[in-house]
Amino acid sequence: MMWVRMLRLVTFGGLALERPDGSPPPRLRPQRLAVLSVLAGAGDRGVSRERMSGLFWPDADEERARHSLRQALYSLRQEIGAEVVQSDAILSLDRSALGSDISDFRTALAAGDRARAALLAAGPFLHGFYLTGSPEFERWVEEERAALSAETSRVLLALTKEAEAAHDHDASAEWWRRLSVLDPLSGRYALGYLKALAARGDRAGALAFARAHESIVRRELEADADPEIRRLEAELRAMPSPIVVRGAATKAAPPVTVVGAPNDSAALVAAQLQRMSEAETAPRDFSSVAGLTPPPSPNDPATLAAAQLQRLSEAETAPRDFSSVAAVHRREPPAWRLLFGAGAALVLIAIIAIVAA
Repeated sequence: MMWVRMLRLVTFGGLALERPDGSPPPRLRPQRLAVLSVLAGAGDRGVSRERMSGLFWPDADEERARHSLRQALYSLRQEIGAEVVQSDAILSLDRSALGSDISDFRTALAAGDRARAALLAAGPFLHGFYLTGSPEFERWVEEERAALSAETSRVLLALTKEAEAAHDHDASAEWWRRLSVLDPLSGRYALGYLKALAARGDRAGALAFARAHESIVRRELEADADPEIRRLEAELRAMPSPIVVRGAATKAAPPVTVVGAPNDSAALVAAQLQRMSEAETAPRDFSSVAGLTPPPSPNDPATLAAAQLQRLSEAETAPRDFSSVAAVHRREPPAWRLLFGAGAALVLIAIIAIVAA
């Protein structure tokens, strides 16, 4: 039974069962998952049997609806392998057997842990999940999704204020990004994210996001984006790019005095210009780039040694003439050998003459 306690119901961004260790969870029919999502959403309050019957079997009479609910609870027990629903007069999940992200989300909110709550709300509630033939359930999903979305927005907005107060531009940009994903058509969230990117120094990212947001608004609403977004985008585009001569000594640009409130768009643009100027005038090392290394001096010791090695290599590989060496080692025969050979020839001639006579 220990493996049952590792089951977890995911409701943000979809609807599924999972195990933290990655092993395959039990496979449930969509209606069984929907029953679990309703119980998880209710938390400790639980749901009455009448409410459950009305959500999933609105057209059935009371007796048939109750029978269908009993069958669904029995099937859940069989498919999961344990009793995860406390079936008294009020139905509720046994959190010691089955956890859920929505339960953890509300626990984090109650504890004041906004960062954890924001991380748990990884997407819209039951995103992409539909149950045909259950209009009451679909209406409940829309209401629950709207309430959770509003709660998540409040949490994220509080986190953006904390990050901006701490001058944590990376955290601020991340929380504004989450808000823009939560509501892609919101001009307020889009402008906040655009300013956060500019404050972080991500000019290219800010321009890309501005284009994407304008495209979404034009497609979905058939209207132009917020004028403030378009104005800030134009200011970012108009920022000049300084010309830098590579290899020449550069002088650091004088500091730019930013006048205005920290969240003012003109102040953000000026700060961004300052960062780009400092980045462009910083000395750069191109020694690792092929073809840019200067030629060595001819009087450099390493160059002289390399030339000497080259000459020795050429001498070793050149063809050699051994004719003079052969002449030195070739010797003439001694005189006594010549005289002995001549005498032997005369004796042989005399013997031939005697035999012939």
